Amino acid sequence: MEALIKQLLQIVIMLIALVSSYMVATGVIKKQPDAVRQLVATVPATTQLSNSDVSVANAGRSGAVSVAPTPPTSVHDNTSSSGTGSTGSTRSAGDTGSGSSTGSIGIGGVSRVVVDDNNNVNTGSGATATVNVRASRNTEFGKGGPMQIGINDTWEIYGGIYSGGLTWSSALINHLQSVPYSAFRFMNFNGNGAQVPNGGPEETWATRVPAGEIQYPGQGVRISYEAQIALCNAANVDCWISVPAKTDKDEPEFSVNLAKLIKEKLDPSLKVYIEWSNEAWNDSGYSAQYAAQRADEKGFKADEDSVYVKAAQYAPCAAAELWAGFESVFTGADRNRLVTVLSGHAVPGSWWNGEAMKRLKDPECNPHGLYPDAFAIAPYFNPGTVEAADAIEQVLKDARKAISEVSEDTALITYEGGTWEAYDYEGYYHYLDILSKYVTLYMAYNLNQPQYGVANEDLSDTPRLKAIRDWLAKNGAQVR
Repeated sequence: MEALIKQLLQIVIMLIALVSSYMVATGVIKKQPDAVRQLVATVPATTQLSNSDVSVANAGRSGAVSVAPTPPTSVHDNTSSSGTGSTGSTRSAGDTGSGSSTGSIGIGGVSRVVVDDNNNVNTGSGATATVNVRASRNTEFGKGGPMQIGINDTWEIYGGIYSGGLTWSSALINHLQSVPYSAFRFMNFNGNGAQVPNGGPEETWATRVPAGEIQYPGQGVRISYEAQIALCNAANVDCWISVPAKTDKDEPEFSVNLAKLIKEKLDPSLKVYIEWSNEAWNDSGYSAQYAAQRADEKGFKADEDSVYVKAAQYAPCAAAELWAGFESVFTGADRNRLVTVLSGHAVPGSWWNGEAMKRLKDPECNPHGLYPDAFAIAPYFNPGTVEAADAIEQVLKDARKAISEVSEDTALITYEGGTWEAYDYEGYYHYLDILSKYVTLYMAYNLNQPQYGVANEDLSDTPRLKAIRDWLAKNGAQVR
């Protein structure tokens, strides 16, 4: 009897939990916001605002006003405005108001407001303030359409696809267009692969690879950003650039100048994905070891003295600095040409992913209050069993959960991925079906590297590539 009572109690508890979850999901019960986060933004000395950029916070001990769009990055007080505009009227607690501000806003410093995870601003007891909030995210990326498929570069330049300058082989351009791929990720070609010792040389904007040149550090290869842009323009694919880890020491000069170059040279119909380094979670690789070292140098505290844990404390901060430089260049309508990326670990539970996203709440790490447009993982798959399919789905679900708990506007994508069996057409096609339920962009690994490439070295089809072609043909044209 006692055992039966325990079982009944467990059933009742489960039913209560299910009902509660349903009521939260349907809005019957309002989920309480997490702890407030303080967003800090440095605004250019002269920033032009329109009326739609302005929201007015109210007076009162508990009143707050909704601020849109989410998440904000440029937040400042209108009291330092050199232009004209009203501050809005004082309201009672809980009310909202509207105001307007036009002209040049002279800030030249850092302003702070407290914003909770429901994007509410609390101006404090008896306070009245006007805050101006500008969009800091790509409002189009990941909004519907079939999963896009892109491709990664390779360890070396195989098949004569590039020999320097700004011209790529017509065979490569035709190949990228014929699949059709939507994006090309430059990672190894920027010296971020394991074949380049110690992450390559110290890199600043002044010491980057000169336009059209090729460098061969260690067993790897590095090419110029101008050449990367030229390929994307010629093949009509979005341009994903994974910048070397050590560029973080040359911020904001590096990110701002790279952003200016891309904005000037990349076809305006194409997007740029920007990512700091490669696999900062991988404690056996240089990026994570470098991130852990930088965390120590900056005095960041970690719960565990390990490369894996300390890298999660620093990598998001370096990424946010990179995004900030790009967002200062890709403004207004051009912001939707930019996709900011934070990459993480494809394992069940996703501790690293959740920790990295939570780290962005800390103004010590992320003074600009930025969150990524996309979070990328590399969910490789060994097809053949139901258990394997269930396992990859769990990894994707856990990653999505870890991301959405901090930023619901951040899309889940992959930076790499694939199946271990090179000649399994059915397994690869099934893998794409699984991914398409969770990610908006799949970046296949990799172009034409012997054994590992989606294509053969001469860019001819493999079973993997045929699966990609057939999946895209069935599921619709690429939609950027």
